[in-house]
Order: sequence, then structure tokens, then C-alpha cells
Amino acid sequence: MNAARRTETLLPPPSEAPVLRCGSAAVSREVFAAWIEAATQWLIDQGIRPGDRVAFLAPAGVPQVVSLLACMRAGAIACPLNPRQPAIVNADCVRTAGCIAGISWSEEDCAALTGLRRLTFPWACQDLLDLDAWATESHGSPDASAFSVEADAPAVVVFTSGSTGRPRAAVLSAGNLFANARASRRNIPLAPGDAWLLSLPLYHVSGLGVMCRCIESGAAIAVSEPDEPLVDAILRLRATSLSLVPTQLHRLLADAEGVRALDAVKSVLLGGSAIPEDLLCEVGRRRLPVATTYGLTETASQVATTALDAHHGGPRRSAPPLIPGTVRLSDDGEALVSGPCLFLGYLQPDGSMERPLRSDGWFATGDLGKWEADGELRILGRRDFRFVSGGENVQPEEVEAALLALPAIEQAIVVPASDPEWGERPVAFVKPVPGCGVPTAAALRELLRDRLSGIKMPRNVLPWPEDLDAGGIKPRRSDFAERARRLLG
Repeated sequence: MNAARRTETLLPPPSEAPVLRCGSAAVSREVFAAWIEAATQWLIDQGIRPGDRVAFLAPAGVPQVVSLLACMRAGAIACPLNPRQPAIVNADCVRTAGCIAGISWSEEDCAALTGLRRLTFPWACQDLLDLDAWATESHGSPDASAFSVEADAPAVVVFTSGSTGRPRAAVLSAGNLFANARASRRNIPLAPGDAWLLSLPLYHVSGLGVMCRCIESGAAIAVSEPDEPLVDAILRLRATSLSLVPTQLHRLLADAEGVRALDAVKSVLLGGSAIPEDLLCEVGRRRLPVATTYGLTETASQVATTALDAHHGGPRRSAPPLIPGTVRLSDDGEALVSGPCLFLGYLQPDGSMERPLRSDGWFATGDLGKWEADGELRILGRRDFRFVSGGENVQPEEVEAALLALPAIEQAIVVPASDPEWGERPVAFVKPVPGCGVPTAAALRELLRDRLSGIKMPRNVLPWPEDLDAGGIKPRRSDFAERARRLLG
């Protein structure tokens, strides 16, 4: 006898509370369903079939949410792309994913979709009234039971950050995404009437995590206006939950309106990069509801996350696994993961899918970690970021943490540079806080002498390259390494 087919629903549970906040509108569950159903039917009318891979270059906001859910609803595989990447990079992603069609809202995006059948939705990017009229007149009110999708089928392709090289096309199912959302909700309460700000894009797994947590719980997806300042969006949309990277939280805390916005939220999920110790101290001092997290694209977002009050007693750099029993360490300290959130595999250019598991069925993350005495996981850094200088291992994340502990530094990335005597030496890209200059290497050595051994001291300090800024997402470390090679020769 066949096992029962597992499904997930793309529609929030019934509630009188809005499920989408955007512009000046509070969108009901019924209207949201009508939008998705109309977009789904339009895709089917355009010849999109289950299993087809469809590229998206949608502007941030409602178009991203509605079109991506419609693609999943149609049984196709959504491949959202980063519009900030060069067209040649996105074109390579499209080839890797094997997309047959592409959807964009701008003629400038055509180069990335060359060779694909290009589709254009019959409604404007941000014109919600136009979308509402089109959905209602064309399709009426859909049956909520029709929003179930197969849990184990491929649903979304997320391209990994490619921090050490070429991005990989990770395939996630609806089951992966909603398993992570349910586990997150047990740690960070979320319910109808709440609203999580969609401050990260849906081409990144953190943005998908926000969307799925809201759908699973009935909380509203709060969609900001294009280029709207973060603090304005939080206050205007009455967001109760936020997903932030450390730089964003630092800037909110440095602004009176930002502090007022933070005082009104129930939870902040903080991750994406190294978290400065002084920032964690400030979180504890203010008793902010912050949960720090370690996650992966391949696990549909979070892997290990602290409780919301965990930092009130002081900084913590470790966290318990989000789902017990899904994390362990190899003999050489590499973090291994398993469980319901683990992705289906990587798409290959020939159309096949590879799921690179160890012989014991666990996925090797490439991250080095250790267990603390209380059973919490501490991540030390990436195995493939480590380099050897003068015979000593240098873990860039350790150097970055020391730099970020300095009050004048907002962001830091450390990469190796060739050295005739030492083999490789660390080079630091540094972004100072507003009003401060980039410190010299000599000044940093003086400030860090009690924190780092001599071999780990940055040999050179370079200004932060704004053109490599990832817009709130993890930067591509390989781009910084290439920039260092060009600048230093």
C-alpha cells in the first residue's frame, strides 16, 4: 500500500487578521488567495506545466510574493534571481537551473533571460488596485482547498551565496521550507495579528523563510516600498518581527527613531554574518528580544537559533539546534546536518540533480564547529576560508570578530594575500562607522595586540568596496579576495 501523499498549503489559516500589509493596504486572506489563483491560472494559460523551471527577475515586494507562490501553486519550480547581479551571472544561473521561461518587469533585465520564453504579467508592478480588479474579474473567489502542493516535490531553486566561487543551484521543496517555518515558530512565537517585515529578498533563503513563517502562522507579510528606509517601514507597517543582519541592527540602535522602532517589535532574528561582541552586549543591556541564528541555504534557513532572551545575561556565540537531533560534528569538527529541512540537492547543467550526502546520510556543511558544555553549537568558521600563514592556521572569521569588537568598525572581511615570506597573510577590508576614517594597519595592530597573535594581524587594511556590497546579504568573499589581489599586486 502506497504511503499517503504529503502536502503543504500555500495559504494562511483562516483568520480575520490581514495576511499581507503593503502600501496603505491591509490585504485579507481571501483577496490574497484570489491574487495567487489568478496569477497561477495565467501561468498555466501561458503553457507553464508542473516541473518547468521559471526564472524570476521581479522587483522586491508584492510582485515577488504573488508570482513566486503562483509558480509553486502551478507545480512549476521558481528560480528567483538577484537583479543586482550582472546579467552575465544571472544568465549562467538560468542555464544551470535549466529554465524554460523567464518573468521580468523591466526591459533592462532581458539580457539575463536571453534564449528563454519571456512572460509578462498583465498587471503593473506595484498597482495593487489593478491586480485586485484583474484577479476578481477574471477568476472570482478560489477554493482554499486548492492551495495544497506536494510537500516533497521541487518548489524553489535558491542560488547559494557563492562566497568562495560560483553559486550553486540548491533545490528546496515546500516541505523543507515549511518544516523550518514550523520549527522556527516553536522558538519565536508568531500568530495572526503579528507582522514580519520582508526586509530580505525572496532570491535569498532568509526572505523565503519570512514568507513561509507568515503563511504557516497566519501572520502578515509586511512588504515595504521600494528603497524605503528600514526604520520607516517598521513603523509604518507596524512590524512585530524582523530579520536583520548585524549592520542593520547597529544602525537602528544608533538612531533615535530606530530605537523607537525596536521597542515596538516582539522579536528580531539576527544572523547572516559575524556578530560584533559589543552589539550583543548592547542587546543584553537593552534586553531586546533578539534571537541569533546560524543557517544555510541547504537547510531552508535556520539550523541553530538562540531563545529570544538568551542574550540578556551577556553575549552568546552558541545556539541549540532548531530541531533536536539534526546536527552533529564529524571527527574533524565539521558541522553535519540532516532532517526534514535538508534540501533535495543541487541542479547540474545537464538537468540532473546531485544530493551530496556522506555515506552515513548526513550533509557536510563546510562549517567548523564545537559543542559547548551546555550542548549548544558554536560555529568557528568555514573550513574552506581557513589558510596557513607561516605554518599557523588562520581562520578569517576569528580576525573579523576581533575587528568588529572595535567600536569604530561597522563591517570587516578578511581574505588571504600572497606573501613571499609567510606564504599568505591576512588582508582586511574595513568599513568604519559613519564619521570615522579607515584605520591604518599600524593602528589596528596596536588596538588588536591583546586579541590576536602576530601572525593573525592584518598586513594591509583596505577601504570597503561599496560596489561589492551585497545589500544586506552575505558578501561574496571571492570577490573581496580578487579585489585584494588586484590592489596589492
